[in-house]
Amino acid sequence: MRIVEETIKMVREKYADYSVEDICNEEKICLYRCETGAKFFGFYVNLLGSVVIGLRDNLTPQETREVIAHELFHHFDHPVHSLIGKKDAPLSFVNFYMKRDELRADMFAAKIICPDISDCGTVADIMQKYDCSKGLAKLRRKVEEQLKVKKGG
Repeated sequence: MRIVEETIKMVREKYADYSVEDICNEEKICLYRCETGAKFFGFYVNLLGSVVIGLRDNLTPQETREVIAHELFHHFDHPVHSLIGKKDAPLSFVNFYMKRDELRADMFAAKIICPDISDCGTVADIMQKYDCSKGLAKLRRKVEEQLKVKKGG
């Protein structure tokens, strides 16, 4: 959670009131719509300095914003994907860290899209306030509960 919080802080300091699309523009990230297959909503690629976020071609505007936010975490955090090509890295090790990075990216998206839920009593309130999906609103609420437990209150 600390990595997510640090990444959010850095992004908010640099891009206070920017939309996720504007952040991509400033970071020179190309948004590319394509067919991704049933399992994937999007992907992040940084190849020799050319950065692309691929987005499933049939996403709604709400889904698009949420997927971009998720993929932005991979841009700002330095994920473990560089381990994939190392022949000596055990597959179980790579799988664990990839799952961890994906969870962190989901938490980042929830906090970037829904920064303040203090006035939201329900998941529906979060959805309405931030025009986000139920899944993202539930995750945001769960993240907030984890933060309260961590702070002891």
